[in-house]
Amino acid sequence: MLQSHRSRQEQTWIGRCIRSVERWAAIRGHDYEFVGDELFDLCGPDYLAQVRHADVRAITNLARLELIRRKLAEGYDRAIWIDADVFIFAPHQLKLEIAMRYAFARETWIWARDDGALIPVAGVNNCVCGFARGEPDLDLLIHLTRHVAAHRQIRDNYQVGGDILKGLRVVLDFAMFDNIGMFSPKVLGAIADSRADILRLQVQSFGSEFYAANLCITHDGNLLPRAEALMDRLESSGGAVINQYLRTSGSA
Repeated sequence: MLQSHRSRQEQTWIGRCIRSVERWAAIRGHDYEFVGDELFDLCGPDYLAQVRHADVRAITNLARLELIRRKLAEGYDRAIWIDADVFIFAPHQLKLEIAMRYAFARETWIWARDDGALIPVAGVNNCVCGFARGEPDLDLLIHLTRHVAAHRQIRDNYQVGGDILKGLRVVLDFAMFDNIGMFSPKVLGAIADSRADILRLQVQSFGSEFYAANLCITHDGNLLPRAEALMDRLESSGGAVINQYLRTSGSA
């Protein structure tokens, strides 16, 4: 997605992510469709004008939901969205089952305090989401996203995305996919450098094995030259580079 707006170096690892999703879909027997910038047309001019001061993710937050609604209306029993920077490194293990009507990705984000201490923060992320046909909450989420954009000054994408989902998590009681990670720059660097302490904190805080992850490589420019190498480590090990620490303890 949005390949034309990315540097050549970024396009290389994003392209690898996209190919991993296409391969996974073929393994699972799912129809697969790549959607580019034309996706934004689903939002309409009013919404695009309302979120123009935020980044492009604010547009995608609504567009992904509108695309899912369109695909379900075309007759699919379920539709799953996967962001362009999600890398599926264990495709034979990853199953995205929508057991409770719909689901979003569960998130544990590792960040560093000013004093250097690493903190895991639990949340929900829309980098991967799936809905079954006939789900009324899909219309609700679309309406709410449009409502917030129309009646609030949008400063960042979270106002029409992650913050809505976090606020509604308890009320709507939706399911979450448990095998997709959100790897912060701290975690990506730990994969590249074999930092067991950070990898252990990530997987044990998450509580289950990772078979895919949203790779936040662009959050740290120093990671771009190392992108291919860390993806190699994830793929060649089938995720074992981090999953091995799920039930182990000790220091690096």
